[in-house]
Amino acid sequence: MRCLDASFLFNVITARLHPEHASTWERWLVDGEPMIAPRLMHYEMVNILHRRRQRGKLDEPFVQRSMRFVVDLPIRLVDDALPFDALALAAEFGLPASYDAHYLAVAARHGADLWTSDGRLRDIAQSRLPWVHFAPELPPEG
Repeated sequence: MRCLDASFLFNVITARLHPEHASTWERWLVDGEPMIAPRLMHYEMVNILHRRRQRGKLDEPFVQRSMRFVVDLPIRLVDDALPFDALALAAEFGLPASYDAHYLAVAARHGADLWTSDGRLRDIAQSRLPWVHFAPELPPEG
């Protein structure tokens, strides 16, 4: 089972995953790999898309298509007792906000591998949580 965070999904949408991770993503879809995320993922995706639209990085049609894509993904959204787990994980890892802790809590509770493109989350978790995987985004074209 895979737990996917918003940074990973944003890089899927914008085709910014490294080729090895993009092919892994495609394989998960073809194979019907079970995927989960906290319900928070939709809210985070709205925020990411909105902020980039505000800065002129994304146009409205792309934002709308992207959100439809995310909503239609075969990802099971879960809430089960997460606030308490997330609070504990946010404190344990000294996180400045609890958003990442929700993804960690879902992955831990469901025995899933967490996939992120957030380097800060990778740095926090890498030494203690081997089930957190980093899928970096491609460098900007220059």
